[in-house]
Amino acid sequence: MATSKPAPGWWIQVGADPSAASLLEAARARGLETLVFDPDANAPGARFATRLMTRPADATGAILEDLRALARSETIAGCHTTSTSPAALRTVAALREAHGSPGPGPERTALLLTRSAWKKRLADAEIATPAVAILDTPQELDRLLGVHPSLLIKPATGGGGSEGVSRVRVGDPRNRELFDEARLASDSDLVRAEEFVAGEAYSIDGCVREARFELLHLGRAFSMRHLRGTLPTGTAWGSPGQGRRADEDPRWGTSTELGQRITDALGLDATFLHIDVLDDGEQDHVIDVRLHLGLAIDRALTFSGTDVSRLALDLVLGASGHPETSPAAVTRGFAQRFFYATAQGRIEPPPPPVPSSGADSARPTASGWRSVPLAGDGVRLEWDRAIGDPVERPRSSRDRVARALVEADDRNAAWMRANELDPDAVFRVREPREHPVGRSRSPLWPITPEPH
Repeated sequence: MATSKPAPGWWIQVGADPSAASLLEAARARGLETLVFDPDANAPGARFATRLMTRPADATGAILEDLRALARSETIAGCHTTSTSPAALRTVAALREAHGSPGPGPERTALLLTRSAWKKRLADAEIATPAVAILDTPQELDRLLGVHPSLLIKPATGGGGSEGVSRVRVGDPRNRELFDEARLASDSDLVRAEEFVAGEAYSIDGCVREARFELLHLGRAFSMRHLRGTLPTGTAWGSPGQGRRADEDPRWGTSTELGQRITDALGLDATFLHIDVLDDGEQDHVIDVRLHLGLAIDRALTFSGTDVSRLALDLVLGASGHPETSPAAVTRGFAQRFFYATAQGRIEPPPPPVPSSGADSARPTASGWRSVPLAGDGVRLEWDRAIGDPVERPRSSRDRVARALVEADDRNAAWMRANELDPDAVFRVREPREHPVGRSRSPLWPITPEPH
């Protein structure tokens, strides 16, 4: 009598966001069963769950009990999250510790979620990072601004994306409001103030296997002027031009070296790693370090040919394979541009496209909502909001409506092409009744690079 081949174990996933959907599909393709925890039974990744339990990411105790019950009769192959929320990262760390799964445990995760702690580790390793002070009250901020007239304030612990991140200046009447926003986004009600560093911003993303840092993405990061300082608008990566490989950029080697030094200083292994860097013309300053890929970088890497889901499975399962498409060998350029709404209202599809007058048209064409609009070859639009979703003026990168992914001969050409996309053809916002006529509103026209 034929018997079915036993599954190699269970993949445990906290959160079922769109990035998790791709990963869960890949896990099922490898023969793994999947147990997914997400409070939304209709989340994008839910359809790839062998079992779905509607628990929030911060229900750590209950999730541990669920997993203990499963482990009595089944093999736990690995635990992971694609979420960037501190709650999800902490819960997955607890699951790893309980079941001996590879990846950062509670102690290492707590270190990376506490900025003052990891910044001290970097300073001890002689890695440049802006001076920092932990503040409890707006009055402390005022006193510090009397000495340093321009600062960045951020949540002292936790936070996500650019939430609670603002530039403050001495005498600005908004400082109290911005301080309160940073404190609200912080897990500890404390606010971190650090010296403002002007320079070119870079996004460094990689994975750590057997304590070795492998660079996956080196992107020039762009932002725009915003009420709270700056708002991320996208990244450009790949070939520096003239058909050269991505790793022929002189920064590729120095970024790989920096990633390894940070890996050693923080004692990391079996994890993705994101590093925000500012180059002031003399040296790189590490602005942020996180235990996951940067803002929408998983989607960006997938667009440029790197199988991020396969990498995540290999990291957790201990496989030693490498991506089929090496990011270092890429000879094309890519860009990712974010779209935001600056009016309060609800998302509507754009008006029907006007027929293109030629290849130089910057208006994406689309046959319907959520179709793939094209401005020639190598342009894809992905959505973070749906028709009818409420939107408002952005407070952080989490408020993005959509993103355009663009391919060109090199990264500079890709970024220029991304900025030629007409925002009016992407979406519009129907404002409240006193403004009955919907009209497109986008702060990204034109885009000018600004330091973080």
